[in-house]
Amino acid sequence: SPVKKITQSFELDVYKIISELNNKYPSHPEIELISSYILNIYSLHKACQFIYTLTYAEGFYIPALDGIYCNNIVIAPRYGGHLDFCDDNNSILIDGKKIKAPITMQYYQGSPQNCIFEADMNQTIDSLKYCYTNYTSLIEKFKPNFEPIIPKFTWDNITKSIMELCYV
Repeated sequence: SPVKKITQSFELDVYKIISELNNKYPSHPEIELISSYILNIYSLHKACQFIYTLTYAEGFYIPALDGIYCNNIVIAPRYGGHLDFCDDNNSILIDGKKIKAPITMQYYQGSPQNCIFEADMNQTIDSLKYCYTNYTSLIEKFKPNFEPIIPKFTWDNITKSIMELCYV
């Protein structure tokens, strides 16, 4: 896949990052970079056991909701829009702290007052190991708590909620 030219300060060269990772950790687990359109994202989520993100600031993290729908364990920061449906009863949430957002991480018009969430890396590493080792017991614990989430976040219900906000 052709490399897209970096034009904004917040854009990253994923091929460069993977190359640096390969040099620093030559025995790391395999990374599969998917750069083509996936017709059915459900098939990708069903091939996985975990949805993992350390997003710094997320409005509504749809992949976490997709993961819950596909019975994946979600590992995500204890901060952001995914907390509308992720909690300690259905996900592994990583603690951290709010910090000032570097200007290079901000889209278009940044501000020195903007903040992001920085996840605790020690807890992240421990949580990833724990999830990998205890997958079966975790999914048994979380799966009953997935069921009430699914009907609440259908496209129809989300559209209705947005429309209600627009006409308040």
